[in-house]
Amino acid sequence: MDQFIHPFMDWNSPGDLRKRFNLFKQKCQLIFEGPLWNELESTKVRFLLLWAEDMGLKIYNNAIWEHEGDALQLKYAYEKLEPYSNRHSNQILARYKLRSLTQGDRTIEAFINEAK
Repeated sequence: MDQFIHPFMDWNSPGDLRKRFNLFKQKCQLIFEGPLWNELESTKVRFLLLWAEDMGLKIYNNAIWEHEGDALQLKYAYEKLEPYSNRHSNQILARYKLRSLTQGDRTIEAFINEAK
């Protein structure tokens, strides 16, 4: 695990939550298909939940599973987390905030990162 910086999901930052979740999911998949390729599916789900922070764990714990083993499969874990990001994504508000964003006394790097 010291070979890479693990991703984390920020559920609270302003902006497009759906876009942040999709990037988070892609980073997780790269790690699961790379350094963690030989781990069990249940271990990968546990890593996903650690990286999804408290809100992701709360969503996962409140999920209703169709079959008993679904809770330990990545496909179904993503399916439970993704709808939350879709419901809480507001494109209009995100565009408004981007248009009204000013650099102020921040460095150009910090300003560009926030704009992304």
